[in-house]
Amino acid sequence: MATLKEILAVDGGRSYIEHRFPDSVRSFDDKRRKFKVREEKTPSASVYQKDGTWFVTDFGGEQKRMNAVDLTMFEDGCEFIEALNKVSTFYGFSKGGGGDARPEIDKWAAKPEEGEGDFDIKYKEFDMFELKTLFAEYSWRAMGKNDDERKIVAIQKCKYLHYKAIESYRITKDGTTIQYSSNESFPMFAIDEGGWKKIYKPKAEKQYRFFSRGEKPLNFIHGLEQLTNFVASKRKADDNSIDDENTKKKAPAEYKVPEVIICTGGSDALNVHALGYQVVWLNSESAELTGQQHRILKEKAWLIYNLPDIDETGKREAHNLGLEYLEIRTIRLPEELKKHKDHRGNPCKDIRDYLKYHSKFDFDQLVKVALPYQFWEQEQKVDKEGTPIFKFGKPVTSYNFNNVRAYNFLYHSGFARYKSEKEKEGYFFIKIDGHVVRRVEPSEIRDFINGFLESRFMPEDLRNIVYRSPQLSEMSLANLPTSELDFQPYDAETQFYFFQTYNVHKRAYDGSVWRITKKGIEEVKGAAGKYVWQEKVINRKINVLQPFFKAWKDDNFEVEIVDDRPMVLRFLIQTCRVHWRKELEERLGICSRLKTEQERREYASKHSFTAEDFERIFNKDNRDGSSFIDEYKLKYKFSLVGSLLTEAEQIEQKLHFLNRIYAIGYLLHRYKNPSKPWGVWVMDNKISDEGESHGGSGKSLLVKLLVYMNLITVPLDGRNARLTDNPHIFENVDLSTDLINVDDCYDYLNFGYFYASLTSDLSANPKNKKGYTIPFDKSPKFIFSSNYGDRQTDPSSLRRKLYTVYSDYYHENNGEYNETRKPDEEFGRNLFTDWKQDDWEHYYNFMGQCLAFYLQVEEKIVPPMGNVMKRNMIAEMTESFKAWADSYFSAAGDRVNDWYRKDIAFEDFKRETGLKNSTATSWKKKLGVYCKYMKYELNPHGMGSTTRKVTIKDEYGKDKETSKEFIYIQTNTIEKKNAGSEVSDLPF
Repeated sequence: MATLKEILAVDGGRSYIEHRFPDSVRSFDDKRRKFKVREEKTPSASVYQKDGTWFVTDFGGEQKRMNAVDLTMFEDGCEFIEALNKVSTFYGFSKGGGGDARPEIDKWAAKPEEGEGDFDIKYKEFDMFELKTLFAEYSWRAMGKNDDERKIVAIQKCKYLHYKAIESYRITKDGTTIQYSSNESFPMFAIDEGGWKKIYKPKAEKQYRFFSRGEKPLNFIHGLEQLTNFVASKRKADDNSIDDENTKKKAPAEYKVPEVIICTGGSDALNVHALGYQVVWLNSESAELTGQQHRILKEKAWLIYNLPDIDETGKREAHNLGLEYLEIRTIRLPEELKKHKDHRGNPCKDIRDYLKYHSKFDFDQLVKVALPYQFWEQEQKVDKEGTPIFKFGKPVTSYNFNNVRAYNFLYHSGFARYKSEKEKEGYFFIKIDGHVVRRVEPSEIRDFINGFLESRFMPEDLRNIVYRSPQLSEMSLANLPTSELDFQPYDAETQFYFFQTYNVHKRAYDGSVWRITKKGIEEVKGAAGKYVWQEKVINRKINVLQPFFKAWKDDNFEVEIVDDRPMVLRFLIQTCRVHWRKELEERLGICSRLKTEQERREYASKHSFTAEDFERIFNKDNRDGSSFIDEYKLKYKFSLVGSLLTEAEQIEQKLHFLNRIYAIGYLLHRYKNPSKPWGVWVMDNKISDEGESHGGSGKSLLVKLLVYMNLITVPLDGRNARLTDNPHIFENVDLSTDLINVDDCYDYLNFGYFYASLTSDLSANPKNKKGYTIPFDKSPKFIFSSNYGDRQTDPSSLRRKLYTVYSDYYHENNGEYNETRKPDEEFGRNLFTDWKQDDWEHYYNFMGQCLAFYLQVEEKIVPPMGNVMKRNMIAEMTESFKAWADSYFSAAGDRVNDWYRKDIAFEDFKRETGLKNSTATSWKKKLGVYCKYMKYELNPHGMGSTTRKVTIKDEYGKDKETSKEFIYIQTNTIEKKNAGSEVSDLPF
């Protein structure tokens, strides 16, 4: 990166100015011509040249002359080095990005006079680029009318606070001396406190930005010596001004500065001092102000202010200091400052950032409104003559409750109002502890105030004043500020989860935060201004573990279980084993039942075995090993890829598992993507031609998996046939709701009712309260579960559904099975209620891994839809229709593979089923579904339905011709298409 002198030597900055403001091009040749540098009716900016450098002055705005670098600092809100880098890049001196910000380094073998560990600094006079590195835009402006004047004042300010510019410093170590020299892109400074020096390199990485040399005094405060000397000089001047004849009559003058501001660091202090304030700063943000130091500050200043950063650490330390010394006033920088980014891309947080955008006047206003935590005023009572009043030998003090300070104290102690459309008053009270928020009643706020005074052993008179004060009534507390908290700990690519445990030794809560992205789970220090309701905090300490599964996509999705210890993982594996009966009941020991090669060939052909499937399933161990059954059950107890399954069956089960973890991840990710407006539809895989509902497969446990992640769930009774007739169906849903669980849906649930709630804003209509609307991006997701097939499979419904399908591995033995299978019996204990710490650690990590997997995948993962669609088709056509059609259109009968009259079939259907109110249209639609289910073809392509003239008897028995519609059901096309089989390739 070039120096400013090198850049301006090219063309004085003209090309860059023309680049930033194309309207300025003609103004370089016509100095009287004005141009626009901002939105304004009449152009007011001009250019002029001095000593080869071009300057821009905006007479309608700042009225400050700016060269190319100054202009960039002002327009982009950046610091000198960053602006210099941008302009340098424009002129082709570097590639940009700040990569050239480094000192010049020289090395040599240590000379005789350079002993091991020697450290030496060479100072220099301040240059303009160094001063502009230290001072922000508006603190620089506050020091004078022009840069020449400002430079003089700035150097004085630096000298006052012991700042020095470093030309170079050298260190001798291991026989080598290394010298670091500053340059325009990498200025260096020292805060020289005599025997102790703090080196400041503002452009270095954070961990290398500061280091010290010399012995630091204990509990050192920068600026305190200067403040003490300044006050002493003022007091001495006051003393000298007293006339000799009055010296004996007057006490020494007790001069104090109007205020002293405690800053978080030297750079901040320097910029605040540039605005005309006395400043001090502790050696680090976490250093504590001692009682003695506080007393010294009180002796030197009428008011003490604290100016913290507005990041989490700054706020926490400011609160602790405010509680320790109640009269210290805290200057609050506006939260809007965080919307700006510093040169490293981080949210702006400190006074130096603030002074890039705000003037001295703006800061003065912040000082004026700064408040202490002391929420009362006190003064010693005096009589009419002004003599102090004493009682029992002690001075009598009067106290007055200060509402403004009390609201400030409560607000910064975490109490506030939170807007809520559900509440009659439009709000309720909350308590914020770190990132955690809970609802409180006014009585708890009053108890907090009184408890605070009691814990501080405050005077009885003060406590009585507060107890009797009406200023802590609910009506008065309504003046507490409202808190606009961000309860959205997620975005399109991220989800935060909050954990918390009570530390008995600290008598406080220890919290941790997980940030989950497509890369996985990461424990982080904070959640970047995100908040969470108390009921959503997980009250456990959980460590981040290695992934339990690996999932990826080549041509198809694949998954590998690398650690099956989590009970919840094992449970989900079993619910995805849709071929468990083939594996464990049919093929385990199959060779003892199919003894001949011919029988095995026929079985293989029927189940479409490949050659590899045949070799694997009819292997030697399965044929001859008596212990094979027990060994197999143990080896594949929790497995999707048992060796007795065909490759196609293994793939199908793996896809069910991938779909399940995808659906879980989708529900855990609170972000609402308009292109994924799905309700998760949970159903059984098992097909029943009789159409009865199935339960006991573990579907209900899916919701429990989510509930234990502390998702706030509103349940709806899906069995209620009039559920969607209820105008108050969503009365319990609010902004904190994560999930709406429509449980155990009956087979005629009107899914169409939920269309709008899935794809747009959700409207709630509570009883006896005003209705409200929850925006789509903050509305909850939906999960539906049903023991029936899904009747609503039209395109509009399918676009809004993400199916996930459960096998019948877990089941009650109703005579159809060999035994009953239940999770608690298989695991020897109940899910959740019988878990130990390891189980919970496995569970939370597994759920987080499901969410990370969902974030990795861009496409919708649906389960194998074969049985799903069959169940849905049975539901759509109805069981009664299927039973009638199975008999009426039997493949062996004469009503198929030929034209048949539709009206005759329709009338026979109504007569035989007793469904007299059926319509011809609904009947034909069901017939179409039936043919699709049976893989028949209704009215084959090219034929269509037909209308023919037929002779029938009229009501008087006479023959007459009339038109009738015919249908054609073709049953043999599928058989022709499927002629042949992979089994022909088997090595028989």
